[in-house]
Amino acid sequence: MKKERIYIYVDPCEDIDTYPDSLLGDMSVFKGFRFEVQWLFYLMLKGEGMDVQIFRDYPQEGILVIHKGNVRRFVWNPNLFVVSGQWDYPRDDRGQVHLVSNIHKTTNASLSWLDRLSFSGRQCYVPPVTHPVIIPRNAELGNRFENIAFIGDPRNLDEAFKEESFRTQLQGLGLNFIIISDPNLMADFSDIDAVIAIRKTGKDISNKPPTKLINAWRGGVPALLGRELGFKEVRESEYDYIEVDSVEDVLTGLSRLKNDTDFRSKVIANGHQRAMPFSTEEQGKTWVAFFKQTVVPAYHDWERRSFLSKQTFLLVRWFRYVIRVSLSHIWHQVLGRRSRDYT
Repeated sequence: MKKERIYIYVDPCEDIDTYPDSLLGDMSVFKGFRFEVQWLFYLMLKGEGMDVQIFRDYPQEGILVIHKGNVRRFVWNPNLFVVSGQWDYPRDDRGQVHLVSNIHKTTNASLSWLDRLSFSGRQCYVPPVTHPVIIPRNAELGNRFENIAFIGDPRNLDEAFKEESFRTQLQGLGLNFIIISDPNLMADFSDIDAVIAIRKTGKDISNKPPTKLINAWRGGVPALLGRELGFKEVRESEYDYIEVDSVEDVLTGLSRLKNDTDFRSKVIANGHQRAMPFSTEEQGKTWVAFFKQTVVPAYHDWERRSFLSKQTFLLVRWFRYVIRVSLSHIWHQVLGRRSRDYT
């Protein structure tokens, strides 16, 4: 077996026979993005001729790429090098490399006290894998500005924007508000004129990726977005998106987009330019380069470590895993608390 073989973990319950064999295939078969992103990694790496294989269990050696949401147990195996798709999930205590959701998450400032007291692993940010098939706004709609959408799980939209009063105020501007929560429709921007995304007003969100902004660029529509570091990190000008933090901010921003067609045209044109590095082809090149230039050398570095060094690393990680599971049990089962979708 080649040392550089990369295993992509897929849940044993998944019917991969229905999965697309192309990055431009039908993505509606996926039940959730964690299943989709694993398969996209497989197609990207395979398309570039890398030695990659789908695996439904944990291999005995080699590089294993797994989404943190699929982690079920701790595996003590010094011959296994784990690349964890952590994104905005808590840390994967088995991972030597963590794929995180934004640049801030690569810094020590983003680590918890538990991570700082033990081996933190390597945090790596690569621009996020977005849906490979985005249907852009229909060019025949011209200067129409009517349909404003939130695309995603309604739980990730601030309550103020679910109130009937918000819809009423939009109607006063001649605008319709649509919440698109069906995963099969989230890539379709053909009848959308602008998108909004505000998880929580009055709060800086630090753990989320800039995916909604990238999708808006690719969809050819302006975006009004909340205070998230992921958005701020990729922002280069006022035309990238309009930052909002209240209903009043959103109404002001939408009024400007509706009435100032020159500004709106500049926002859309800028979005087309910013979207270019995030095309399906460019995403594939970016991720393949990351695996070749970062993951494979890191794996060989791990191989060269002594037996004692590897066992010490795993021992510390195992203690961390036990502590984290215990704290999670206390938080959720004993105290009855719920996790938030932001930090």
